[in-house]
Amino acid sequence: MISTTKHMERTAPRTPRERPPPSRSARQLPRRGSQDARTRRGAALVLVLAAVAILLPLALGAGALARARALRVDGRAARAALRDAAEGALARELWLLEADTNAVDALVEPWAERSREAAARLEKGADGVFVLVEDERARLGAPDCGEHALAALLRLRAGLDEAAAAGEAASLFAWMRAQAEAAGATNLALSAEERLFDATPAGTADETGFEAPLAAAMPLLSVHAGAKINVNTVGHDALVAAMLAGGATRGGAEGVWLRLEMSRERGDVFRSTAQTEALKLLRGEGDVPSPEEIAALQGVQNALRVDSGLFRVRAVARRAGRAAAVECVYERGTRRILRWLEN
Repeated sequence: MISTTKHMERTAPRTPRERPPPSRSARQLPRRGSQDARTRRGAALVLVLAAVAILLPLALGAGALARARALRVDGRAARAALRDAAEGALARELWLLEADTNAVDALVEPWAERSREAAARLEKGADGVFVLVEDERARLGAPDCGEHALAALLRLRAGLDEAAAAGEAASLFAWMRAQAEAAGATNLALSAEERLFDATPAGTADETGFEAPLAAAMPLLSVHAGAKINVNTVGHDALVAAMLAGGATRGGAEGVWLRLEMSRERGDVFRSTAQTEALKLLRGEGDVPSPEEIAALQGVQNALRVDSGLFRVRAVARRAGRAAAVECVYERGTRRILRWLEN
């Protein structure tokens, strides 16, 4: 019995010795392996953030560049489509002008009515295709009109006195003669004159050195119009300037213009420049023109015509904030395009 008990005591498992709890300082110290892992994770995060910071602007820039390129392509395609539409509308208008063979060009004709309607819609900002037609022979032809007519026009348009207006007109005609002589009276001279008559911003000098007073007269001058103006379409300043150049008084010229306005309001059209018909149309309700008015009409009679055959046609196509325009000076009968512009 005793030996059995001793054997049991020798084979029984020993109770493990309890270890003391770790000290507070030992609990606070991290293990070396876990600290290295956290360090590696932090370094990787920094690298990822740095890569994002570098690549994100590049990606955004590439996207913006792609969008801009796509917009440019779309813009060019849209502009080309608008230009095609404008050219088609202009070609149709030239065909209609060519079909007008009644030997008279007046503001009551269909081409003028279509132009007024298109101008009204264009001014309202509507989208669409608009064709504007002007009679090129409603302008004074330079240099055919002469220095006196241009000087009178400068007095009306720019408010110059007689001496200053004459000086400006002489300068212009001297420049034009020099250009013609240098080019041998070829198309190069005409090209130089056209550059002069391009629209010049008021208050600035153009490339030829002419100042704002001359620029004010440019919209009423043409290098294509010739020596005669169309009495059925001419405006106030051009007609009065032509009459003043013919020796009329200012009162006589203004009187003829007022009678012409009343004649147009009645729907009358000049079919001849003969004095008898002119006086008949200008007489109105039966009152007789004054001697000054008759003298003004006689002085300009040889510079008048009743038809044109020469038109400035501008077609504008506009859609969604984009626009394209083409413009030409067209000679009816010969079907020649004397000038072509695109913008």
